[in-house]
Amino acid sequence: MKYWSGKAFASCDPSQWPDDMELTVNVGLGTGNKDQAMQHLALIGSLQEKLLALQGGRTDGPFVTAENIANATQKVTETLGFKTSGLFFQPPSASPPRLRRRHSQPSPRPIQRSPRRSRRSRPTSRPPQPMPPSSA
Repeated sequence: MKYWSGKAFASCDPSQWPDDMELTVNVGLGTGNKDQAMQHLALIGSLQEKLLALQGGRTDGPFVTAENIANATQKVTETLGFKTSGLFFQPPSASPPRLRRRHSQPSPRPIQRSPRRSRRSRPTSRPPQPMPPSSA
């Protein structure tokens, strides 16, 4: 019998195990269909997008990193049936160093207010009123 050891597949013979050996078995309960998997991945992408906005668009964490996004895009392309995501997306390590380094926070710009005008000082532009007919 083969099992996943966490790093690689290994072989074993359960009939040779001692009777007092403790064992936990994790079994997948099904993977659903491709549409369901795509919906789940779309939800993950949406959450990543919202968290990126909270991070100011930066991909250096604390919630989402460039590697997290690359992993999600890889899963999307695999779910769609493509062998590699490299046909569509570059891995984070392929981006230029200037994009990978931590971006400094932009300095806050002072708020510039336009001068306020009083309502009384506003010029009014009313159309001329017709003169009433004279009774002479």
